[in-house]
Amino acid sequence: MANSGKDTKIIFGGYDLSTNFNSVTASRNVEMIDVTTFNTTSGYRTMLPTLESGSVSLDGYFDGSTDSVDEELQAVLGNTSVTPLVFAQAGLTRGNKAVLLSSDVTNYEIGSEVSGAVTVSASAEGGFIGNGVSLKDLSAETSATDHTSVDNSALTSNGATAYIHITAKTGTPGATIKVQDSADNTSFSDLATFTLDGSAVGSEIKAVTGTVNRYLRVTSAYTGGSFSLTYAVVIARKLK
Repeated sequence: MANSGKDTKIIFGGYDLSTNFNSVTASRNVEMIDVTTFNTTSGYRTMLPTLESGSVSLDGYFDGSTDSVDEELQAVLGNTSVTPLVFAQAGLTRGNKAVLLSSDVTNYEIGSEVSGAVTVSASAEGGFIGNGVSLKDLSAETSATDHTSVDNSALTSNGATAYIHITAKTGTPGATIKVQDSADNTSFSDLATFTLDGSAVGSEIKAVTGTVNRYLRVTSAYTGGSFSLTYAVVIARKLK
């Protein structure tokens, strides 16, 4: 089933930059080493897959306002730490597919023509790129919630990487947000606990190892009184 590109979400760190871009491409790459030997009889080269990496390219329109595309991308050029980037092809509704990239922004360009809008383009690369799923849409929460789980149909055995993106808050939430897994969709155990407590916008990457059970969900608890916390959680299971 085809998806409409108009529903695409681009979340970069603690910011929803979806309205700044109109084109995005994600690439997953594997380096290959030629290990062809003498006296090969197949007539073809023998290639050995080695390291995997990923990249995302973005094109859109300039916005110089606070917390928008120009400020956020300029700020991370040359950073030594990675920024979680999510490209959700059909939006971040729970269960939707998403690409996760632990990104280093390697290029940022601004262009202008007398008869057109001011444009921007950016490129990001990362050692980790995952084909993941949204566990919580980017929406506001005002009370503790056990969110509905997402069914992967089977457990996996090689760990996972989860991102949280907090894009807005009011009050002092005092949040504890976790990803939990379950074999039966009834009894859940903590898989990853984020350290971000909702005191500011931001993002965080959590990597886990070993078995990740069939069902995954987000659960939240709060110590604050009157508050609102807008956030999304996505996760990519490692398949090898």
